[in-house]
Amino acid sequence: MYLKMRMHYVADNHEPETCALCILEYPNGDIIGKLQCEHEFHVGCIKKWLLRKKICPLCRGSAVPGD
Repeated sequence: MYLKMRMHYVADNHEPETCALCILEYPNGDIIGKLQCEHEFHVGCIKKWLLRKKICPLCRGSAVPGD
């Protein structure tokens, strides 16, 4: 599984971003997980998803390098 992580910060002039899995906004300082397809989710949300399916929930691309 390929999961790159980053800390999320909201700029004052930007719209809030939301996790496509839980539909909640990313708060400042939250850890975000990015798949190799570049789609991002709360780390906890995407880890739970990847326990059941090894594909991105948005584009259906493989979440496993080399597939």
